[in-house]
Amino acid sequence: MRIQSYTLAILLLIGIAGCSKKEAELQKQNVDLQKKNSELSLDLARHDQYIEDIVSSINDVYSDLETARAKEKMLLKEAESREKSKMLSNVEVRQQVLQRIADIGNTLQTNRKRIADLQSKLHSSQKQYESFDQMVAGLKHNLEEREQIIAQLEKNVKDLEVKVDEKESTIRDQQTQMNTAYYIVGSKKDLREKRIIENEGGFLWGLLGSTTILASGIEELFFRPIDKNAATILTIEGKIKEILPKRSQEYYQTDSGDDDQSTVIKIVDPKKFWQDKYLVIITG
Repeated sequence: MRIQSYTLAILLLIGIAGCSKKEAELQKQNVDLQKKNSELSLDLARHDQYIEDIVSSINDVYSDLETARAKEKMLLKEAESREKSKMLSNVEVRQQVLQRIADIGNTLQTNRKRIADLQSKLHSSQKQYESFDQMVAGLKHNLEEREQIIAQLEKNVKDLEVKVDEKESTIRDQQTQMNTAYYIVGSKKDLREKRIIENEGGFLWGLLGSTTILASGIEELFFRPIDKNAATILTIEGKIKEILPKRSQEYYQTDSGDDDQSTVIKIVDPKKFWQDKYLVIITG
């Protein structure tokens, strides 16, 4: 009877030990499952954040490119309008246009870096997202089109700027020529030797009754240039005997200089006085 009791106790102990072992294994399995579940949740969270970052970056680039496209259209429209109204002849306006083009170019340069970062993220990822690759490739193509348009627009404005500058330079040269008159002072003998003046008409080979006139084909290099709009007073050494071509006394006045050895010409009506751009002053 005692032996049977011992046997039963041993069997009970063995059973209890077996249950404890299974319980421990179940607890370990539960811990492993919880760990794997946490890792999976973290992985999913990272995946969702990755997708969110990619989509957000794509949307930002797309928005910037659409803004750049709108600015391009506005610039083209303004450039055409300003060209027609000749407003681009203003240096400040041209600089403003070029600055706006540069601002768009800077935006495109920033987005070029964004696109490069996106491509790097997608290519380095363990999972490939073909649809994202295609979207980024499309954005890159759009960006390249914007850059080409901006480069062409900048070139057009600069080419137009050169043309405007050349035109303005030509106009300034023409205005300078229009505003420039020429005069020379000398004795009749000196002026005749330089073939500035000659005799016309008269008899006895022009010794009597002849008229002094400007010679044909006179050399401009003997004359002094003068701004006929700015210069209203000429001081001449000596006494004036004659002025050619003849001008009405209504257009000018003559007075003696301070030293009584010179003559001062005061031009009171420059426009009419300089109807002839050459002025020959004969002294003696």
